[in-house]
Amino acid sequence: MSDERTRSLSRFLAEHPCRSGAPALFHCAAGWSYPPRVAPDFHLWRVRRGGADFSIAGSKRSAVPGSWVLFCPGDPVQAVSTGRVPLEVLTLHFAPDPVTALAPVQFPRIFALKNPKVSRDFLGLAKAWAQTEHPREEANLRHQAFLTKLLGALLEEGLLSWVAPKELEPGLRKVQRALAYLEKRLEARTRIADLAEALGVERSTVTHLFRRHLGMAPAAWLRRRRLQRSRSFLEAGLSVTETARRCGFPDAFTYSKAFKACFGMAPREARRPSGITDTY
Repeated sequence: MSDERTRSLSRFLAEHPCRSGAPALFHCAAGWSYPPRVAPDFHLWRVRRGGADFSIAGSKRSAVPGSWVLFCPGDPVQAVSTGRVPLEVLTLHFAPDPVTALAPVQFPRIFALKNPKVSRDFLGLAKAWAQTEHPREEANLRHQAFLTKLLGALLEEGLLSWVAPKELEPGLRKVQRALAYLEKRLEARTRIADLAEALGVERSTVTHLFRRHLGMAPAAWLRRRRLQRSRSFLEAGLSVTETARRCGFPDAFTYSKAFKACFGMAPREARRPSGITDTY
């Protein structure tokens, strides 16, 4: 990649900061499995112990200690741990602001990094979160700095490519416009007809574009985006009931059921810091 494209990507990332959830350390028993689901946001894993076989967006790969795994929005994902050693992973959810910002970046899904400092920084980020209370704004700045460093390492090692926004195909530009429209109306009741009118296309075209580029229907994307947004409310200390109300769910039970189906945990679990050990 030319120096100019590197500088261009750096500027692009600086102009589109990411929101993120709390970093966490997950311990999964031998024989653990990750049921089939569609990734609602970016979900970064760094395997510290054990191993797992993954199916991500139709590609089957194995991850071992030291592997990085990245689920991207819309990816169909499934996984099962391998061997007798429990799986241990550091994880971090994140989403760009606006949510479409990273569409031009082509990410690897399972990869290894030669630079060990990125792994140490990820561990340090998780430990700092677990051991210290940080204002939300300060925490986001720390996470943004780490994500920028991670993407920079991917770029330097030739694992990441990107397409400048002006080079995107027309269909993806329409999807970006659609997501920007929905992002401003997450708490409102939005019909596909309203979205189609805003884009100047037929309703069937909207559905086709979403399925082609995001792997899901507009209503499914909106529901998952609301769930992703709800994580920030939970981590800020809001109750499950208040979070459900702010994210357009009729009651806490319906919200909790949808949250667990999406993230594999109950909403109350997303509010708890995880203990972080020192080895990596």
